[in-house]
Amino acid sequence: MSYRPNPPVTEYLVLEKLQDTAKKPPSSANPALVLDKYVGWATNNRGKREVDKNWLKSVFIDHYRSMLGARDGEYKAAYQAYYKRWTTMLSGYNANQRVLKTVWRLAVHLGRTSVIENGTIALQHSLGFPFIPGQSLKGLARAYAEMVALKDNPAELLRLFGDQKSEGSLIFFDAIPDGLPELELDILNPHFPDYYSGKKKLPTDDQNPVPVNFLTVAKNSRFLFGVAATAVAKPGDSEQGIDLLCNALEELGAGAKTAAGYGQFQRTK
Repeated sequence: MSYRPNPPVTEYLVLEKLQDTAKKPPSSANPALVLDKYVGWATNNRGKREVDKNWLKSVFIDHYRSMLGARDGEYKAAYQAYYKRWTTMLSGYNANQRVLKTVWRLAVHLGRTSVIENGTIALQHSLGFPFIPGQSLKGLARAYAEMVALKDNPAELLRLFGDQKSEGSLIFFDAIPDGLPELELDILNPHFPDYYSGKKKLPTDDQNPVPVNFLTVAKNSRFLFGVAATAVAKPGDSEQGIDLLCNALEELGAGAKTAAGYGQFQRTK
């Protein structure tokens, strides 16, 4: 058995300082950084520290909303400058751009590595607003093409999306919000925690549900999507690519829990 000395006092001081920030983040703190690095603790009924299951509701959501409603407008101004740079970049690639809005809530990156486990969401790293990664959108569009639009044309599917040996003709960009969206808490409520954890062999009714919160983007949130063509593309490929993506967003949905209606989009006028 190896001997592990007690951590130095300075380590505890650093952790306590982090908790001060976690419980009351500075008004200008980046939401992505707060979510990833400053999660709050709580003391359980055994007297041990663990991740505070109410932290998302009691601290993080309020912090994000306070930034959206800040009187000085600094956060909105930073977002607007980013949005302008982003659309300029898309135009530079001659990308086809479309704006779609969520029909219901959007849950993206629930499985992302985090101490909160299931509660996290994909937030843009420098400003902290929600986004949908481009690689996820490419996978979604390819899945739709493979199952529906190009199921009888594997050669065209390969030409558009490529594989590990060949370059495709499409570039899928991250989808960013067209206007800062609200974040909302949702809940998972597993009724048989002892059964799922292996403590009991059967899902009996005497087990206590353990609610789990997770973050979502509110319904009617608008996102900007962009698809461009690579050097090997044919004329019209980017238009075909954005149509495939829009159809996939409407019919399959993006992110997690799409079978329950999350992540469904509709085109805007």
